[in-house]
Amino acid sequence: MRIAFFTGAGISASAGIPTYRDGGSSWVNKDLEAKSHYIRYGNHLDELWVKHWGPLVRTIAAAEPTKAHQFIASLDQDHEVLVATQNVDDLHEAAGSTNVIHLHGTMDLRCLRCKTVHQSYSLQQIEAPFCPSCGINRTRPDAVLFGEGVPRKPYKTAERFMRRAEMIVVVGSSLWVEPAASLVTSQFGTVKRLVLVNAERITQAGGFDDVWIGDADELIGSAVSAGLVPA
Repeated sequence: MRIAFFTGAGISASAGIPTYRDGGSSWVNKDLEAKSHYIRYGNHLDELWVKHWGPLVRTIAAAEPTKAHQFIASLDQDHEVLVATQNVDDLHEAAGSTNVIHLHGTMDLRCLRCKTVHQSYSLQQIEAPFCPSCGINRTRPDAVLFGEGVPRKPYKTAERFMRRAEMIVVVGSSLWVEPAASLVTSQFGTVKRLVLVNAERITQAGGFDDVWIGDADELIGSAVSAGLVPA
């Protein structure tokens, strides 16, 4: 079966990576959020790396894939699977998923001048890291900042797969953030099976065939298995 997964911050929460608005996230600081806007971040690089981006990189480096990540990766053996994730962590890849699209980018380093992207990052680094290639310019995360558009190519790739998918499974996302959420909501009423696994009920829950509310690590196996059975 051709299965598309759309994952949000909720799938990585049990790995210790804070969701956008929970108590452990630095984005509860409105001033920090404003400074991270794509037209302002260049004036606050050191502060952003010290207070948010650097700690987030270290949190991701220490995290392990959850049961939900591992279950999704296991489906690669018998199904054609795409994972379109809103997350900037690499836990899907660490679990073994081979077809992952990061709709909002990753925490890899991107040079502000030469635009080269690097995976390396010193976990002891405090201020904004310098580009490993040119060595003279600072870097930012290769992620979508506030006010920036999502990268067009990966979005279109995910969109094409979603249109052909026989089942779409949303895990740990409130489907608030656009345009990413439209990858799912645009398929309401067209895909054979739409499944939602989330910690709480969401506004768009009525568009799904199956809604599972609770811990994704505990529910995802049953939710996907039920979806594989012809309705």
